[in-house]
Amino acid sequence: MASGFGLFRGIKRQKALYETYRLTIDENAVTREQKNTQTIRLPKSDITLITKNTNGSFTIKGKSPRDVIGIAPQIEDHEELELLLRQMRPFNGPVHQPLLVRYGRFSGAGALILFAAVFLSTSITIVTLAGLVLVGLLVWSVIEVQKNKNMDAKTKRSIYLVIVPIFMIIAKIAVLWM
Repeated sequence: MASGFGLFRGIKRQKALYETYRLTIDENAVTREQKNTQTIRLPKSDITLITKNTNGSFTIKGKSPRDVIGIAPQIEDHEELELLLRQMRPFNGPVHQPLLVRYGRFSGAGALILFAAVFLSTSITIVTLAGLVLVGLLVWSVIEVQKNKNMDAKTKRSIYLVIVPIFMIIAKIAVLWM
């Protein structure tokens, strides 16, 4: 029952984000506004890359790796938008994505394996190595979520709950080394 309620609230939150998405293109910049997210404004001179993805969505990248505007394929006036974007800059092919982005769907399984190694193993070497890798990945994920301009405020607040498993992992390693 609780998971159903949580799922309902999550879908409702995603729907609100989707419904408040607003893209503005003027003579100087492209701006994305969305409820509970930081506004992203990319001056046209700072746009380094525009791609049309295989699913019909668009990605506009600025000079900074954090300056990214994603545009869903369901956006109104899709063809008109494509013409506007092509006038700004020719489209590039698919962008080389970092390894963690490309294989992100497997990260959950990898994290579970590392958690199992930390909490089920009695080997000090396995627990220490798996624990350090897992703590590093968890800290990295907190930093990435906080820096991401496309994440909503609630997600940015709730990511701090990751501190609990980080302390549990550190405690397990400390107990084995004593």
